[in-house]
Amino acid sequence: MPDSDAVILPVPLERPLYEALFQLSAMMGRSAEELASEAIAAAITLPTQLDLEALGTAMLADLQVLQGTLEPVHITEEDVAAMKRFLLPTDAAQLMLGAELISRLTDQAPDATPTKEASARLTAVATVCTLLNNALSEDEVRRWWTQPRYKLQGKAPTAFLGGGGRRRTSRSGWWRTWLRPMWR
Repeated sequence: MPDSDAVILPVPLERPLYEALFQLSAMMGRSAEELASEAIAAAITLPTQLDLEALGTAMLADLQVLQGTLEPVHITEEDVAAMKRFLLPTDAAQLMLGAELISRLTDQAPDATPTKEASARLTAVATVCTLLNNALSEDEVRRWWTQPRYKLQGKAPTAFLGGGGRRRTSRSGWWRTWLRPMWR
């Protein structure tokens, strides 16, 4: 029975929608009219403000309850290999080479905020790592960066990227300069 302020609104419904409304109302234990009225009210009523402090407190309480029930998960080598497919190339290179070697190659401390030049170097390193990883194992890729190369006049790639190489006055295309001799 509608409230005294209620207005009856005749709305034509297509047969599938009408049947779905009655099935859903039966599952929820309500009449089709109540369900339709509540759905319309939910669609046009403005959302209420969330109490963020109460929400945060509730989330922390739930996390504390979960901490006692969680068990460590054993991650296999296959799991790690599957997860690496979803990493960005720079993240994969950092995992593969380690913080120390990445620091030498980018000429920047591991905990420092990356500069534009260090980011460019890391992108070049990630590109080379992706190419090398198709043919070499991770250990061989790590060694590749530190071993002298004939095509690099007997120097290791770290000497060109890290602080030990000669500085170039032109910054554009610096990575092409040291990549070109390696692939000839």
